Amino acid sequence: MEEGSLINVEIQNCYIHHGKTKFDTGLSLELLQEFYLVALDVFRQTPYPRDRSERTAWLSLLSTENLKEAENLVREYPWMEEIYREIAMLRQRPEEVLGMFSEALRILDENTAKFMIEELQKKVEEKDVVIDEKI
Repeated sequence: MEEGSLINVEIQNCYIHHGKTKFDTGLSLELLQEFYLVALDVFRQTPYPRDRSERTAWLSLLSTENLKEAENLVREYPWMEEIYREIAMLRQRPEEVLGMFSEALRILDENTAKFMIEELQKKVEEKDVVIDEKI
């Protein structure tokens, strides 16, 4: 059996994959990025019984395909009812989603502008110090 096909068989039933950046040259850097890949199709195919955990509830929410599944999920995890109600409301009024997205972009733009101003201020202060030293 080829190595590639062995790997595929080993991960066939895994639906959460965790990894970090690794360089093929052997360069060793402690990077902050970590990655989690969730294969929802594999999660859906995982046979029951599943553990009754918050993670299972959220993955079930993300992989729900119809109203019957949603009803069953809310029966199993009653705390999700409010989430489904909000999703239903947002589906009926998509302009609210666009409004939230626009507001998030506005805040991001505002924070970016503040950051750029702070960075420029630092550069001006550094140049002032250099000029003062030369005088």
